[in-house]
Amino acid sequence: MEANAPVFRTFGLFRLLNCEAKLYICSMYYYGSRLRDKLFLFYIRKFPNHPFKLRFVIWVEPFLFKNSLRLKSPSGAEHYLSTLEWIGRYVILQGSFEPKTLVKCEELLGSGGVLVDIGANIGLHSLHLSKIENVKVYSVEPSAHNFQLLLKNIALNKAVNVYPINIGLSKNDAFAYLDKSQSDNTGSVQVVDQDSGNNSYLIRLTTLFELVSYLKLDRIDLVKIDVEGFEMNVFEGYFDLGATVMPANIMMEFSAMMERTGHSLTDCLDYFTKWGYVPYTIEGKPYELNDELPEHNLWFKKVN
Repeated sequence: MEANAPVFRTFGLFRLLNCEAKLYICSMYYYGSRLRDKLFLFYIRKFPNHPFKLRFVIWVEPFLFKNSLRLKSPSGAEHYLSTLEWIGRYVILQGSFEPKTLVKCEELLGSGGVLVDIGANIGLHSLHLSKIENVKVYSVEPSAHNFQLLLKNIALNKAVNVYPINIGLSKNDAFAYLDKSQSDNTGSVQVVDQDSGNNSYLIRLTTLFELVSYLKLDRIDLVKIDVEGFEMNVFEGYFDLGATVMPANIMMEFSAMMERTGHSLTDCLDYFTKWGYVPYTIEGKPYELNDELPEHNLWFKKVN
């Protein structure tokens, strides 16, 4: 078990467990599904700190939970999560992940509709939003590891309205490499041109245009996308190829990571403006470059 300790220290779990960590209590608070999950979360989040708390957490989780605690979102969606992985660790310790983004997505899908979740990871957003009445979710995830966890979470929820798709998206049909440079962070996988070594492998890429055509979608109410700086490549493989189904809303990670593919933040704003979209923060405020951006996500609304 000692081999896992650096992973926890890298994230700062030692600091979080040995201080008065303030949980983010809001409408997006995740809680334990089973009694043993609830008891373990109570111990992690509320139990007074002691010198061996970190070691105890590292030892107990694989022994009692096989690295799969079961947490439930406010919508009733259940998820297998682990403190050995960054996103699971964050939800387990802090109680939520991108809560304001989820609230806005709920609002945008309040009357039902079609969600395309690109970079769905293990399904935190897909499954939570799948509980909204009359919503169909297409969950696109290129990572084989993440995709298996996504399938596991879909099966746990018996989510017949979630359609998993294991492929990468780009501006053209091609092959590329999927790089996972951070072994404990499933959300850090990146599409790259070159093999980076032991943590990368070859994958097939297609375009969002081809995917939407194959699925015969006649409406898209929301595209939620987080692909580690590859967002513009994905959209160039949709709008630039003659898209006829225009997403009503786009929720995307908006960060300088896009520069790794040769796109600046200004390029991104200009691109979506050209296609008739207006940018807002997830709190609904009009956005201009360099404004504060909660949770690093930007909402584009189709207006013309």
